[in-house]
Amino acid sequence: HSPRAFMFALHSALACHEGKVAITTTLTTTTLTTTSLAATTKLTTTLTSTLTTTLTSTVTTKERPEEVAKRLRNEAGHDTHIICIVGATESQSADAEALVTAIAPQLDEEIGSSAKFVTEGTPGVQKTFAENCGDGSHVWNLVPSGESSGFAQGADINAGENAEERQEIFGLVGDIYVTVGGDGEV
Repeated sequence: HSPRAFMFALHSALACHEGKVAITTTLTTTTLTTTSLAATTKLTTTLTSTLTTTLTSTVTTKERPEEVAKRLRNEAGHDTHIICIVGATESQSADAEALVTAIAPQLDEEIGSSAKFVTEGTPGVQKTFAENCGDGSHVWNLVPSGESSGFAQGADINAGENAEERQEIFGLVGDIYVTVGGDGEV
């Protein structure tokens, strides 16, 4: 390949980054010698392939909440019960905290191997439950894309683009909803 044809192939594969690649490619191809062209072509082909794969894997079609809930149910497994934990997000009463602290490890011990305990990654009852539910391996914390629950235990699962979508997914995914405390909104 001539450097010009090589640059065109690189630009075609990464059209969205054409400006960035063009600068790099122009600087690179002006210093190529005949003996180093083959090695550079192989390296750049590998780089192009890697970048294309990375770019392709990060571009996804937005899933509807129903599709996300269905995908999560499939990931949990058909024999797994999904138990959603609901409760106050504000400061909770000492009784509510004691109750959640007591039931979380018991539920994990009794049914954890056949269940996923799901929170919305919010403080209060959900955080208390997640952080007291065994080793956290049966806990999923649903969070909007790009956010984190900040919980010490459980796996953060991206669910929706924002809190409203996450809440809709949470409402669709569960088999059982355990509620502790909270107001009318809970």
